[in-house]
Amino acid sequence: MLEDKGMFVDNAHKRENWGLEMMTPTQCTDADFNSIKNCDILMAFPGSPASPGTHIEIGWASAFHKKIILLLKNDVDYAYLIRGLGVIGDVEYIYYEDMNSCLSQISNVIDNYLQHNKVLSK
Repeated sequence: MLEDKGMFVDNAHKRENWGLEMMTPTQCTDADFNSIKNCDILMAFPGSPASPGTHIEIGWASAFHKKIILLLKNDVDYAYLIRGLGVIGDVEYIYYEDMNSCLSQISNVIDNYLQHNKVLSK
């Protein structure tokens, strides 16, 4: 959906061919850090229980003052720092019940972002 909207999507799972071409810890850390450093938006499922790697990436995005979209399933308990991150950063929280609801809300948030930021499609 994001690519259909003309966005470039850097997905570590896709980059590693869904687990068939795993990168070393050094390679993936460098690739993820630089991807976040150069991105416009970080969109993430923080996980519950927490995904340590995703939380590190959210921290990097926050430190780089990036737009962050967090996808949070309704009625799930997330880490305090995830729930409070909007106090210090540009965070949009999408609370969803099912994947259709999540995708619909993502589409709306991205359309608004593209419209207001006049991001050019690649």
